[in-house]
Amino acid sequence: MNYTLFNLPLGQNGIIEEISAPFFIKERLHRLGLIRGTLITPIKTAPLGSPRIYMYLHTQIAIRNDLAKKIKIKYVKNH
Repeated sequence: MNYTLFNLPLGQNGIIEEISAPFFIKERLHRLGLIRGTLITPIKTAPLGSPRIYMYLHTQIAIRNDLAKKIKIKYVKNH
């Protein structure tokens, strides 16, 4: 099954596999450390559902759902 960051439940881990966004957005995310192989976890959701707050590399970032749907991840089961 193909997962995106948008489908990842709160508190569950995923590993970024691919970002299918325009170059300037992809480049900005790469500069922030969101690259292939990065472990990422959604930790909070805004009251209206978007954006969600994600934790990666001891950093928090807010990503809107429309962009989260373009970030393919590999689901990682939590222990």
